[in-house]
Amino acid sequence: MKKLLNIQELRESYKKGENISLKLQSDGSLSSEDIIEVSYDLQSGSYTNYVLSNIERANAYALELAQLLDEHLDENDIMLDIGTGEMTTLTLMLSQLKRSPRLVLAFDISWSRIYVGKKFVEKYSKFDNEKVLPFVAEMEHLPCADNSIDVVTSSHALEPNGGKLESILRELFRVTRKKLVLFEPSYENNSKEGKARMDKFGYIKNLADIVESLGGQVLSTTQLHNIANPLNPTYCYVVSVDAARASDDQDFSFSVPGVSTPLFLKDSFYFSEQMGVSFPIIDKIPVLKNSAAILTSALRI
Repeated sequence: MKKLLNIQELRESYKKGENISLKLQSDGSLSSEDIIEVSYDLQSGSYTNYVLSNIERANAYALELAQLLDEHLDENDIMLDIGTGEMTTLTLMLSQLKRSPRLVLAFDISWSRIYVGKKFVEKYSKFDNEKVLPFVAEMEHLPCADNSIDVVTSSHALEPNGGKLESILRELFRVTRKKLVLFEPSYENNSKEGKARMDKFGYIKNLADIVESLGGQVLSTTQLHNIANPLNPTYCYVVSVDAARASDDQDFSFSVPGVSTPLFLKDSFYFSEQMGVSFPIIDKIPVLKNSAAILTSALRI
Protein backbone atom coordinates (compact mmCIF):
# COMPACT_ATOMS: atom_id res chain seq x y z
CA MET A 1 0.00 0.00 0.00
CA LYS A 2 1.70 3.18 -1.19
CA LYS A 3 -0.63 5.69 0.45
CA LEU A 4 -0.94 5.89 4.23
CA LEU A 5 -4.48 6.24 5.51
CA ASN A 6 -6.04 7.69 8.64
CA ILE A 7 -7.08 4.36 10.11
CA GLN A 8 -8.61 5.92 13.21
CA GLU A 9 -10.91 8.03 11.03
CA LEU A 10 -11.86 5.00 8.95
CA ARG A 11 -12.49 2.97 12.10
CA GLU A 12 -14.96 5.59 13.29
CA SER A 13 -16.71 5.46 9.90
CA TYR A 14 -16.88 1.67 10.16
CA LYS A 15 -18.45 1.90 13.62
CA LYS A 16 -21.11 4.22 12.18
CA GLY A 17 -22.02 1.56 9.64
CA GLU A 18 -20.57 3.32 6.61
CA ASN A 19 -19.51 1.22 3.61
CA ILE A 20 -15.73 1.40 3.87
CA SER A 21 -15.12 -0.17 0.45
CA LEU A 22 -17.22 2.49 -1.28
CA LYS A 23 -15.56 5.21 0.78
CA LEU A 24 -12.10 4.02 -0.27
CA GLN A 25 -13.13 3.54 -3.91
CA SER A 26 -14.17 7.18 -4.07
CA ASP A 27 -10.62 8.11 -3.09
CA GLY A 28 -9.40 6.81 -6.45
CA SER A 29 -5.80 6.22 -5.37
CA LEU A 30 -6.08 2.70 -3.96
CA SER A 31 -5.97 -0.63 -5.77
CA SER A 32 -8.70 -3.21 -5.26
CA GLU A 33 -6.24 -5.26 -3.17
CA ASP A 34 -5.56 -2.26 -0.93
CA ILE A 35 -9.28 -1.65 -0.45
CA ILE A 36 -9.89 -5.29 0.48
CA GLU A 37 -6.98 -5.27 2.91
CA VAL A 38 -8.14 -2.10 4.67
CA SER A 39 -11.75 -3.30 4.84
CA TYR A 40 -10.73 -6.64 6.32
CA ASP A 41 -8.31 -4.97 8.72
CA LEU A 42 -11.06 -2.76 10.13
CA GLN A 43 -13.36 -5.78 10.51
CA SER A 44 -10.79 -7.85 12.42
CA GLY A 45 -12.37 -9.45 15.45
CA SER A 46 -15.91 -9.34 14.07
CA TYR A 47 -15.79 -12.87 12.62
CA THR A 48 -14.50 -14.27 15.90
CA ASN A 49 -17.32 -12.59 17.79
CA TYR A 50 -19.87 -13.94 15.30
CA VAL A 51 -18.55 -17.49 15.58
CA LEU A 52 -18.50 -17.43 19.37
CA SER A 53 -22.08 -16.16 19.35
CA ASN A 54 -23.13 -18.93 16.94
CA ILE A 55 -20.77 -21.70 17.99
CA GLU A 56 -23.15 -24.62 17.36
CA ARG A 57 -23.78 -23.54 13.77
CA ALA A 58 -20.06 -22.87 13.23
CA ASN A 59 -19.11 -26.29 14.60
CA ALA A 60 -21.71 -28.04 12.44
CA TYR A 61 -20.35 -26.32 9.32
CA ALA A 62 -16.76 -27.11 10.29
CA LEU A 63 -17.62 -30.76 10.97
CA GLU A 64 -19.13 -31.12 7.50
CA LEU A 65 -15.97 -29.60 6.01
CA ALA A 66 -13.78 -31.94 8.05
CA GLN A 67 -15.72 -35.03 6.97
CA LEU A 68 -15.35 -34.11 3.30
CA LEU A 69 -11.70 -33.11 3.64
CA ASP A 70 -10.73 -36.27 5.55
CA GLU A 71 -11.21 -38.32 2.37
CA HIS A 72 -8.37 -36.45 0.67
CA LEU A 73 -5.81 -36.01 3.46
CA ASP A 74 -2.85 -38.12 4.52
CA GLU A 75 -0.89 -37.67 7.74
CA ASN A 76 2.25 -36.75 5.78
CA ASP A 77 0.50 -33.98 3.84
CA ILE A 78 1.24 -30.28 3.86
CA MET A 79 -2.04 -28.36 3.73
CA LEU A 80 -2.63 -24.72 2.77
CA ASP A 81 -5.76 -22.79 3.77
CA ILE A 82 -6.16 -19.73 1.56
CA GLY A 83 -7.91 -16.54 2.66
CA THR A 84 -8.14 -17.98 6.15
CA GLY A 85 -9.47 -14.78 7.75
CA GLU A 86 -9.45 -15.03 11.54
CA MET A 87 -8.82 -18.77 11.31
CA THR A 88 -12.15 -19.57 12.97
CA THR A 89 -13.44 -22.09 10.42
CA LEU A 90 -9.96 -23.57 9.99
CA THR A 91 -9.53 -24.05 13.74
CA LEU A 92 -12.90 -25.73 14.22
CA MET A 93 -12.36 -27.89 11.13
CA LEU A 94 -8.86 -29.04 12.15
CA SER A 95 -10.18 -29.93 15.60
CA GLN A 96 -12.63 -32.39 14.00
CA LEU A 97 -10.36 -34.05 11.44
CA LYS A 98 -9.63 -37.76 11.77
CA ARG A 99 -6.48 -37.43 9.67
CA SER A 100 -4.13 -34.68 10.76
CA PRO A 101 -1.71 -33.21 8.18
CA ARG A 102 1.88 -32.79 9.31
CA LEU A 103 1.81 -29.05 8.59
CA VAL A 104 -0.99 -26.53 8.07
CA LEU A 105 -0.20 -23.23 6.37
CA ALA A 106 -2.81 -20.48 6.58
CA PHE A 107 -2.75 -16.97 5.18
CA ASP A 108 -4.83 -13.86 4.71
CA ILE A 109 -4.21 -10.49 3.08
CA SER A 110 -4.82 -8.77 6.43
CA TRP A 111 -2.18 -8.92 9.18
CA SER A 112 -4.75 -7.92 11.81
CA ARG A 113 -7.05 -10.82 10.93
CA ILE A 114 -4.16 -13.27 11.24
CA TYR A 115 -3.18 -11.68 14.56
CA VAL A 116 -6.72 -12.11 15.89
CA GLY A 117 -6.84 -15.60 14.39
CA LYS A 118 -3.70 -16.74 16.20
CA LYS A 119 -5.36 -15.89 19.50
CA PHE A 120 -8.45 -17.91 18.47
CA VAL A 121 -6.24 -20.89 17.61
CA GLU A 122 -4.37 -20.67 20.91
CA LYS A 123 -7.59 -20.55 22.93
CA TYR A 124 -9.96 -22.88 21.11
CA SER A 125 -7.98 -25.32 18.96
CA LYS A 126 -7.89 -29.04 19.77
CA PHE A 127 -5.32 -29.47 16.99
CA ASP A 128 -1.55 -29.41 17.56
CA ASN A 129 -0.88 -25.66 17.29
CA GLU A 130 2.80 -26.28 16.61
CA LYS A 131 1.74 -27.65 13.22
CA VAL A 132 -0.09 -24.43 12.24
CA LEU A 133 1.92 -21.72 10.46
CA PRO A 134 -0.02 -18.48 9.77
CA PHE A 135 1.30 -15.68 7.56
CA VAL A 136 0.22 -12.73 5.41
CA ALA A 137 0.10 -13.12 1.63
CA GLU A 138 -1.94 -12.55 -1.53
CA MET A 139 -3.71 -15.30 -3.47
CA GLU A 140 -2.22 -14.39 -6.84
CA HIS A 141 1.35 -14.44 -5.51
CA LEU A 142 1.85 -17.25 -3.02
CA PRO A 143 5.15 -17.49 -1.08
CA CYS A 144 5.35 -21.20 -1.87
CA ALA A 145 7.60 -23.06 -4.28
CA ASP A 146 6.23 -25.01 -7.24
CA ASN A 147 4.57 -28.29 -6.19
CA SER A 148 5.24 -27.69 -2.48
CA ILE A 149 1.67 -28.11 -1.16
CA ASP A 150 -0.25 -31.39 -1.06
CA VAL A 151 -3.79 -30.15 -0.43
CA VAL A 152 -5.19 -26.62 -0.74
CA THR A 153 -8.42 -25.70 1.04
CA SER A 154 -10.68 -22.65 1.09
CA SER A 155 -13.93 -21.60 2.73
CA HIS A 156 -15.64 -18.88 0.69
CA ALA A 157 -12.21 -17.31 0.12
CA LEU A 158 -12.40 -17.43 -3.68
CA GLU A 159 -15.99 -16.20 -3.54
CA PRO A 160 -15.49 -12.40 -3.99
CA ASN A 161 -12.75 -12.79 -6.62
CA GLY A 162 -14.92 -13.21 -9.70
CA GLY A 163 -12.65 -11.14 -11.91
CA LYS A 164 -9.49 -12.90 -10.74
CA LEU A 165 -10.58 -16.51 -10.45
CA GLU A 166 -8.49 -17.77 -13.37
CA SER A 167 -5.27 -16.11 -12.21
CA ILE A 168 -5.79 -17.30 -8.63
CA LEU A 169 -6.49 -20.89 -9.73
CA ARG A 170 -3.42 -20.80 -11.97
CA GLU A 171 -1.32 -19.82 -8.94
CA LEU A 172 -2.93 -22.56 -6.83
CA PHE A 173 -2.14 -25.07 -9.57
CA ARG A 174 1.49 -23.89 -9.53
CA VAL A 175 2.02 -24.73 -5.87
CA THR A 176 -0.23 -27.82 -5.54
CA ARG A 177 0.94 -31.38 -6.13
CA LYS A 178 -2.23 -33.31 -5.25
CA LYS A 179 -5.65 -31.70 -4.85
CA LEU A 180 -7.65 -28.59 -4.18
CA VAL A 181 -10.61 -29.09 -1.83
CA LEU A 182 -12.55 -25.86 -2.21
CA PHE A 183 -15.65 -24.96 -0.20
CA GLU A 184 -17.16 -22.22 -2.34
CA PRO A 185 -20.54 -21.05 -3.67
CA SER A 186 -21.78 -22.49 -6.96
CA TYR A 187 -23.24 -20.00 -9.40
CA GLU A 188 -24.38 -22.73 -11.75
CA ASN A 189 -26.30 -24.61 -9.02
CA ASN A 190 -27.76 -21.52 -7.38
CA SER A 191 -31.33 -20.25 -7.64
CA LYS A 192 -32.29 -17.39 -9.94
CA GLU A 193 -32.35 -15.02 -6.97
CA GLY A 194 -29.06 -16.40 -5.73
CA LYS A 195 -27.42 -15.91 -9.14
CA ALA A 196 -28.62 -12.30 -9.23
CA ARG A 197 -27.04 -11.75 -5.82
CA MET A 198 -23.75 -13.30 -6.92
CA ASP A 199 -23.76 -11.15 -10.07
CA LYS A 200 -24.37 -8.04 -7.97
CA PHE A 201 -21.37 -8.71 -5.74
CA GLY A 202 -19.06 -9.98 -8.48
CA TYR A 203 -18.78 -13.47 -7.03
CA ILE A 204 -17.09 -16.34 -8.84
CA LYS A 205 -18.70 -18.43 -11.57
CA ASN A 206 -17.67 -21.10 -14.09
CA LEU A 207 -15.17 -22.62 -11.66
CA ALA A 208 -15.28 -26.07 -13.28
CA ASP A 209 -14.75 -24.66 -16.78
CA ILE A 210 -11.76 -22.60 -15.65
CA VAL A 211 -10.26 -25.60 -13.84
CA GLU A 212 -10.47 -27.68 -17.03
CA SER A 213 -9.01 -24.87 -19.15
CA LEU A 214 -5.98 -24.88 -16.84
CA GLY A 215 -5.48 -28.62 -17.22
CA GLY A 216 -7.16 -29.73 -14.01
CA GLN A 217 -10.24 -31.84 -13.37
CA VAL A 218 -13.19 -31.42 -11.01
CA LEU A 219 -13.49 -34.88 -9.49
CA SER A 220 -16.65 -34.16 -7.52
CA THR A 221 -19.05 -31.38 -6.53
CA THR A 222 -20.96 -31.90 -3.28
CA GLN A 223 -23.57 -29.58 -1.80
CA LEU A 224 -23.20 -28.85 1.92
CA HIS A 225 -26.18 -28.94 4.26
CA ASN A 226 -24.96 -26.54 6.94
CA ILE A 227 -25.02 -23.13 5.27
CA ALA A 228 -25.53 -19.63 6.63
CA ASN A 229 -27.39 -18.19 3.64
CA PRO A 230 -29.61 -20.20 1.23
CA LEU A 231 -28.86 -17.61 -1.46
CA ASN A 232 -25.17 -18.43 -1.10
CA PRO A 233 -25.02 -22.23 -0.75
CA THR A 234 -21.65 -23.89 -0.19
CA TYR A 235 -20.38 -26.67 -2.44
CA CYS A 236 -17.28 -28.80 -2.03
CA TYR A 237 -15.21 -28.86 -5.23
CA VAL A 238 -12.54 -31.56 -5.28
CA VAL A 239 -10.02 -30.68 -7.98
CA SER A 240 -7.04 -32.73 -9.18
CA VAL A 241 -4.08 -31.03 -10.81
CA ASP A 242 -2.74 -32.56 -14.01
CA ALA A 243 1.03 -32.45 -13.72
CA ALA A 244 4.04 -34.43 -12.54
CA ARG A 245 4.58 -33.50 -8.91
CA ALA A 246 7.51 -33.45 -6.53
CA SER A 247 8.04 -35.97 -3.74
CA ASP A 248 5.70 -35.46 -0.82
CA ASP A 249 8.37 -35.99 1.85
CA GLN A 250 10.02 -32.61 1.34
CA ASP A 251 10.15 -30.07 4.16
CA PHE A 252 8.37 -26.79 3.48
CA SER A 253 10.13 -23.44 3.25
CA PHE A 254 8.83 -20.08 2.12
CA SER A 255 9.72 -18.61 -1.26
CA VAL A 256 9.60 -15.19 -2.87
CA PRO A 257 5.89 -14.57 -3.58
CA GLY A 258 4.82 -15.95 -6.94
CA VAL A 259 8.01 -17.89 -7.72
CA SER A 260 10.11 -20.74 -6.33
CA THR A 261 13.13 -18.64 -5.32
CA PRO A 262 13.72 -19.63 -1.68
CA LEU A 263 13.54 -17.27 1.28
CA PHE A 264 15.88 -17.68 4.25
CA LEU A 265 15.05 -16.77 7.84
CA LYS A 266 17.55 -14.21 9.12
CA ASP A 267 17.00 -12.62 12.54
CA SER A 268 13.44 -11.21 12.44
CA PHE A 269 12.84 -11.26 8.69
CA TYR A 270 12.92 -13.44 5.58
CA PHE A 271 15.57 -12.72 2.98
CA SER A 272 16.39 -13.60 -0.64
CA GLU A 273 19.95 -12.85 -1.65
CA GLN A 274 19.16 -13.76 -5.26
CA MET A 275 16.30 -11.25 -5.50
CA GLY A 276 17.89 -8.77 -3.08
CA VAL A 277 14.74 -8.31 -0.99
CA SER A 278 13.60 -8.88 2.58
CA PHE A 279 10.18 -9.41 4.12
CA PRO A 280 9.31 -8.43 7.72
CA ILE A 281 8.02 -10.60 10.53
CA ILE A 282 5.67 -8.69 12.85
CA ASP A 283 4.86 -10.32 16.19
CA LYS A 284 5.90 -13.71 14.79
CA ILE A 285 3.69 -13.28 11.69
CA PRO A 286 5.62 -13.25 8.38
CA VAL A 287 4.38 -10.60 5.94
CA LEU A 288 5.07 -12.21 2.57
CA LYS A 289 3.51 -9.85 0.04
CA ASN A 290 5.48 -8.27 -2.78
CA SER A 291 4.16 -4.88 -1.66
CA ALA A 292 5.87 -5.47 1.71
CA ALA A 293 9.26 -6.32 0.17
CA ILE A 294 12.18 -4.11 1.16
CA LEU A 295 15.13 -3.76 -1.22
CA THR A 296 18.17 -5.04 0.70
CA SER A 297 20.63 -6.02 -2.03
CA ALA A 298 23.69 -5.25 0.13
CA LEU A 299 22.64 -7.88 2.66
CA ARG A 300 24.23 -11.32 2.58
CA ILE A 301 23.19 -14.61 4.14
